[in-house]
Amino acid sequence: MTRNRTPTTGRTEYRVSGLDFRALESDERTIELSVSSEQPVDRWFGQEILAHDKGAVDLKRLTDVGSVLFSHGRDPLYGRMPIAKILSATIDESKHQLRAQLQFDTDERSEAVLQKIKSGMLKGVSIGYAVSNWEEVKAGKKSTNGRVTGPAYV
Repeated sequence: MTRNRTPTTGRTEYRVSGLDFRALESDERTIELSVSSEQPVDRWFGQEILAHDKGAVDLKRLTDVGSVLFSHGRDPLYGRMPIAKILSATIDESKHQLRAQLQFDTDERSEAVLQKIKSGMLKGVSIGYAVSNWEEVKAGKKSTNGRVTGPAYV
């Protein structure tokens, strides 16, 4: 049996990256952080790179109904209860990142997570996403945006 070596569209995937955040001075409960980037990730089908060009990311669902769950809502203590809301999400075209401003809730569990972020105990962030279309970049070739040399899927 041969396995299909191309990525799937529409399926929820997850990415983990280092927690690069800054607390906003105007509000102690609000932080800004990078939630995704063009950092390559090895997947079963090859190298995956998420494009962060203007128009490449649909932020509608994230900004309309997105919320922050601890451990993607799988933690037995925190469950699926949101710990923060997304105030804004934008693409930083110069850094090729998705950045978000989050405001943490005032309940005890949300406060505990916020303090662990500020103290450096929590060091990573993970985002769920679905890709609607892929560009296969063959070995030695350049991607449409000119930043990726294959082999890769963008």
